[in-house]
Amino acid sequence: MPDFASMPQSVQEQVRENYPRGQWPKELAILFDDSIEARPLNLPGVGQLQFKNTEVCYHWVRRPMGPNPDLTRYMQLKTAGFRNATLEDVDPLVNSVNADGTEVTCGQDLILMCAPPAVYYGAIKAHQLRAIRMTNPSSAEARDRQMKSSNYGDRAILDATRSEFIDEKTMADFEQRANPGNSIREGTPEWEKIVEGAKKKK
Repeated sequence: MPDFASMPQSVQEQVRENYPRGQWPKELAILFDDSIEARPLNLPGVGQLQFKNTEVCYHWVRRPMGPNPDLTRYMQLKTAGFRNATLEDVDPLVNSVNADGTEVTCGQDLILMCAPPAVYYGAIKAHQLRAIRMTNPSSAEARDRQMKSSNYGDRAILDATRSEFIDEKTMADFEQRANPGNSIREGTPEWEKIVEGAKKKK
């Protein structure tokens, strides 16, 4: 019989509300059946290594080397202070890893690189800070991201259509100044006139 004991209380409550006991879908019964062991299908040990040099941080990097090789990311990391890991740094523990005196690879497109902790963790921190800044609509990075991801990715198009990105603070100011005398709300007679006019133009 499936066991609820190890599941969070919120999950148990949702199951009780939506599925009477004895009427569970097969997938749900499997989830709560403690006689079934969760076994991921990914192959164990692919890319497994023993690290000999503990003074650096390691990172598998995609370096496509097929008919259309792309070394962009690889060269970016090289420029940032990463280098190829070698057999002096690691011992491969599985035969999926190929290694010689100059590099360690896994398959055709992965190469192991390493960097001093200051470089490696500095890159992670820069990525985290950029992600935080992008959540702030008023930041330059967020506006740039919006422009690039939008169909209106050209400043001239925004100007021509008299459009603009408005941050949350500006929108809040607009809403605070709005009142029945200077704004039109959905459902009012004025709103219905605008809707009716738009329908006629079609």
